[in-house]
Amino acid sequence: MVKSITNKLIDSNEKVSDGGRAQGWWSGKPIKRMSKYESDDNYRGRIDQFEIIKKFSLKGFEYGNWVNNDNRHDFLRATAESCTDLSRIFDTKNIGLDGNVGIAFGARGHSAALAHFEPSTFMINLTKEKGFGSLAHEYGHALDYFFGMYVDQSREYSALSGGSTTRMHIDPQGGDLRRKVVMLVNDIIKDGNGRSETYRRWENSFKGEYWFRRCEIFARFFEQWVRYRMQKKGIKNTFLSKKKYETASYVLPKDFERVAPQMDVIAKEMAAFMNNKKKSVRSTVKSTVRK
Repeated sequence: MVKSITNKLIDSNEKVSDGGRAQGWWSGKPIKRMSKYESDDNYRGRIDQFEIIKKFSLKGFEYGNWVNNDNRHDFLRATAESCTDLSRIFDTKNIGLDGNVGIAFGARGHSAALAHFEPSTFMINLTKEKGFGSLAHEYGHALDYFFGMYVDQSREYSALSGGSTTRMHIDPQGGDLRRKVVMLVNDIIKDGNGRSETYRRWENSFKGEYWFRRCEIFARFFEQWVRYRMQKKGIKNTFLSKKKYETASYVLPKDFERVAPQMDVIAKEMAAFMNNKKKSVRSTVKSTVRK
């Protein structure tokens, strides 16, 4: 019995496409900027997705069937700019974590979600233009799960942060990096007087366990930290990160200032690994809260 072919086939390379009707159609079409995001627009010329994949060590790009060519180029330009900005923040070009992280555009989304990250495939999906501003959040998930699953492992939790558990406190067991991320989330939830003002506001504002998952707390804080670092470096990029939830979702300024130095240290240690340095950056920064 011959099995049906369900995978979509595309041209295998540019040589076989040369001179074809499809190439003739697209060669005369100007690429329009379709999106509403703001950025420094560092990529104004021709965009080559394979050059971007190689430059930032990405797994690759995936496009949904209903995403037109203009939007594909626009998305690719925005992603290239965002990878450039992330490389400035992290001081590494290995944004794709040695080819493990890929990005899909309108290919894997759910109607109710702006974007999502798949730990099983390490694909970040942005749901058409609704996903603009979500890349930093989903990249935070990618870092959390990559380093938790492959670098600083735990039998109990895949992600460094504790994953989808809603436990308010986790003992900081594991390697140095896992302990730092666990303490970061612990300290967002609690301050020296018990539950932090931020966490109490979440309890008063939201129902459902999603908002209290430790991995989501880390990802929301990470995107907030990226915006903070972008501001410090004079970077404008609303595709990478912008406030997309209501204000109550994010960490209050007082709590952010208290725990942000811990994220600075975590980012340096992650970057040291991403750059294949022999020695990770060590720090004396400790948790501001005790059990």
